[in-house]
Amino acid sequence: MLTSSAKYELRVDMVDSRNNKKYALYETFVIGDAASKYKLTVGDYSGTAGDQFKYHNGMKFTTVDQDNDIYSRNCADAATGSWWYYACHSCDLTRTNYKPYWGGDISKPVMMIRKL
Repeated sequence: MLTSSAKYELRVDMVDSRNNKKYALYETFVIGDAASKYKLTVGDYSGTAGDQFKYHNGMKFTTVDQDNDIYSRNCADAATGSWWYYACHSCDLTRTNYKPYWGGDISKPVMMIRKL
C-alpha cells in the first residue's frame, strides 16, 4: 500500500568486496499489492553499483512457501532468502546463508525509499 499511495524512489547503498562504497538509485519503485503477489516495478536507474535490479523488474515476490520465479527450482529455497527472483538473481539482499549480492558479494546493504 505504501508505494501505491504516491511516487517513490529506491536507493540501495552498499560496500563492494574491495571496500568501495556504491549505490543504486531507481526513480521508479513500486511494489504491487497482495493480489499481484507483490510484483516489483523498478526503473530509471542511476548510480555506481550497476543496474542489477533490472533483471528482477516485473517479478513477483518469492518465498520458500510461495514459488513465483521462473526457475525449475524455488530460488528462495536455493538462495535461502525471499526476493523478487527471476531465475534466480543478479541481486539479492535477503540471503541468510550467503553474503548479500549485487552483481557480486557485498556488505552493509541498506535499502531506502523516499516519496518524490
